[in-house]
Amino acid sequence: MAQSFSDSSGTYTVPSAYTTYTVRRSFSGLASNGVLLLIGEADAGPDFTQEEDLAANSFSPTEEDAVLAKYKSGNLVDAFRAAVAPANDEDISGSFTQIVLMKTNVAEKASGTLTSLASTTYGSLYDKSYGALGNLIYFKVIENTAEAMPTTGEFAYIPAVGTTALNFRISGQAVVTPSNISANSMPSSFVSTIDALAGIDATGGALRTTIPGVSGNLIVTVTSVSNKEIKITYSSTWTTTPSVGDTLVIPTGSPIAATLANIGGYIVTAATSSTVTAR
Repeated sequence: MAQSFSDSSGTYTVPSAYTTYTVRRSFSGLASNGVLLLIGEADAGPDFTQEEDLAANSFSPTEEDAVLAKYKSGNLVDAFRAAVAPANDEDISGSFTQIVLMKTNVAEKASGTLTSLASTTYGSLYDKSYGALGNLIYFKVIENTAEAMPTTGEFAYIPAVGTTALNFRISGQAVVTPSNISANSMPSSFVSTIDALAGIDATGGALRTTIPGVSGNLIVTVTSVSNKEIKITYSSTWTTTPSVGDTLVIPTGSPIAATLANIGGYIVTAATSSTVTAR
């Protein structure tokens, strides 16, 4: 789903990427004299316990804009303005070097909850600053679309001659390891094993009844030794004509195993009502 929100920098659409810049002064150390500490309440900004380094929360007498951007208003901001105001006394010359501001009132971030199509909690939005002014921030959902689950599309499966271990990572979560795929596992068994994993839907692997249960002759011809391609010709017609991309399995004990030479899995590359070419 897409949302929009507005702040002092403009209006943005989420999800999207945008850039904000904050120029941070490089402190080589707070001056040992000429430093003013102001303690009070403000309508925005973190309190002193939420500052990463309170000593770095210092401002020069000319940085009123930076103070307003962080604390908005309140006694702390008023005290800063009073402290930097020019004095009428000619005997007072110069000024302090830095002002350290210490906000005492605890403030929370304003937040709002986003709901999905199923009226469940989708996520939360939080104010970048603190205080009641965050309650004036508004947002609007401009598109609420159900998530489309990713898919691999169709693919061919060839039974492995040995036991195979597979790992899956679903939506960036921890690796999920299903039960090992046993040697010479049929496509239907492979699908059911993968489909049993939470968060994965697997389909396919249905067994086609290709050869009818009636008498007939099968002829196996090797059409390409280098490509390991064979052609099976049936004296009648298949009950179900295979499709290109189907998996053809010649198991042990099959009449066309040819003393183990033809045993294994193949991919169907062509088929008619009475022939199958597989590689």
